[in-house]
Amino acid sequence: MLRTPQFHLISLTFAVSAGAGLMAIGLMKLWPVEALSDQGFAPEEASAMAVFFSLANGIGRIAWGSLSDKLGRKLSIIVMAASQGILMFAFIPMAGSEYTLYAASALIGFNFGGNFALFPAITADRFGNSSVGPNYPRVVLAYGFGGSVRALV
Repeated sequence: MLRTPQFHLISLTFAVSAGAGLMAIGLMKLWPVEALSDQGFAPEEASAMAVFFSLANGIGRIAWGSLSDKLGRKLSIIVMAASQGILMFAFIPMAGSEYTLYAASALIGFNFGGNFALFPAITADRFGNSSVGPNYPRVVLAYGFGGSVRALV
């Protein structure tokens, strides 16, 4: 597995996608509170943004897993990563309104949760169900790499 280009592409995609999601997690506690507080919301109301992110994250794990069974793993990862990229760029402009900020938070959390359904599944598809146990831990190292890169930026 380690010698195949598929492993490296899967790992790179996971690292980038996870890095974006981890960056969003870091922002969910600070940035929305500041943006909504500037609009007159109490800090407690503004920090509810993290709840929307977390709930959508859990739902995203189930939904992306189901979607990938219908669409295929590769297409699901492409759609998830592309929509996550668009949402990351749209996040700041969406902060002008409470409702769009909550929607952006939920959608980013939804996509971030998809990582944990799609990448184990594509690892099993590409390298076999019987060897996903020893193989997926090597793929999930990309999550840590994505988080480390995010911390440096």
